[in-house]
Amino acid sequence: MLQDWIPTIFHRIEPRLSEADMADGKWNEELVEDLWLITFGIICVEPSSLHSQSLNFEAGALTGAIERKKIVTFLLGIDEEEVTGPLSHFNFVSFDKKSIKDMIFQINASSSKPIEEDRLEQSFEHAWPSLKEGLNNIELINELPGDAPEEKTGATSKGQKIKQKAPPF
Repeated sequence: MLQDWIPTIFHRIEPRLSEADMADGKWNEELVEDLWLITFGIICVEPSSLHSQSLNFEAGALTGAIERKKIVTFLLGIDEEEVTGPLSHFNFVSFDKKSIKDMIFQINASSSKPIEEDRLEQSFEHAWPSLKEGLNNIELINELPGDAPEEKTGATSKGQKIKQKAPPF
């Protein structure tokens, strides 16, 4: 979701999603090379990845490539208190407008060509409803025996299912 949404504000940014760019559970050469070009890192943490060794490995790789203050953990479906270990050393971004707006301004500050703040504010306000709607329509649940059939849910590579929630009435 963030990978598609961020370019609506920063047209020159091409987010990389490490999980999508991995082959056979290993980072490909292009992803490793791109790691050294990254100016801002967002580590997305959800219930199923909270204690993931590969996520901690990726966080360590990001730390070696960029300044720690330019790395945040985006928490989806978990609270700050639940995050322990290496991931707890980064700034947290929660799913709320102020927290995400602060992250967008941090991304802008780390850019070699930052957007003027008034224009960035307008872009964020325009783009915010689509992110809010998209994230509100995703429910993260751990995969359990007897879950709904696959055709009604999308499975992630980490054994977690993403299920669309019914819109509120």
